[in-house]
Amino acid sequence: MIKDGQVGAIFNTVTRQDIRQMQDQVMALSRLKIPLFFAYDVVHGQRTVFPISLGLASSFNLDAVRTVGRVSAYEAADDGLNMTWAPMVDVSRDPRWGRASEGFGEDTYLTSIMGETMVKAMQAKAGGPLFGDDQRETFCRLWRR
Repeated sequence: MIKDGQVGAIFNTVTRQDIRQMQDQVMALSRLKIPLFFAYDVVHGQRTVFPISLGLASSFNLDAVRTVGRVSAYEAADDGLNMTWAPMVDVSRDPRWGRASEGFGEDTYLTSIMGETMVKAMQAKAGGPLFGDDQRETFCRLWRR
């Protein structure tokens, strides 16, 4: 499949060794030498496990959110990921929903501020360009109506 160009992305790989092995295989087999695209669900950290988003939101501490975003982006980059599926910006009003704890809660304003802060922290250094060596593309997910 790789040799025939039928695989372009891999999601939710486990280790940087897995990513490196797959990328090496693709580069060896690919005629055009186009690398694979890797993404992972980095909701509360990549290697370092941080408090869930609901816990961060309850702190009202944007500096903590920035720190979580920067460390998560750095670790995701170190693992070879191109994109994170984070943050989860759904406004969760029903605690029975299984992913409610992955979001920033039920307040639309707080969710927007926390989500924006997390995205900016994951995508750019302060005063630096977007998507440098340790910045990641982010995908704000699970926006339900």
